[in-house]
Amino acid sequence: MAHWLFITCHLELTSIQYVDAKSGETLSVYNPDDESLVAEGIQVASEADVDAAVDAAEAAFKGPWSKWTGVQRAVVMQKMADLIEKHANDIAPLETKAMGMPLNVALFCVKMSADIFRCKWRVDTGMS
Repeated sequence: MAHWLFITCHLELTSIQYVDAKSGETLSVYNPDDESLVAEGIQVASEADVDAAVDAAEAAFKGPWSKWTGVQRAVVMQKMADLIEKHANDIAPLETKAMGMPLNVALFCVKMSADIFRCKWRVDTGMS
């Protein structure tokens, strides 16, 4: 789910704050099956937005996260995985509407994304 986890947010997450896209450009997402509107006002990141996000990520990494132990990071990654799993039945239908994939495939992809977060913490803690 890494590719869609926050793509349909109306704001772009950089650092620990939400910021509007610099271009102000937005788009609408339509259901490919029936062409109904799924979401509108989705902000489009420009190259400048991506550069700013990379800079913010690098700055954030130099902060507390880089000083945390693998176990401390694992707690955060585990919580993310738990939240994805808890809301899988809410997230999957949105993917079905936005991407046109069958619901069972969307549910599989959502659950697989939780596994990605779990794998990350196993690597960080040496528990793989």
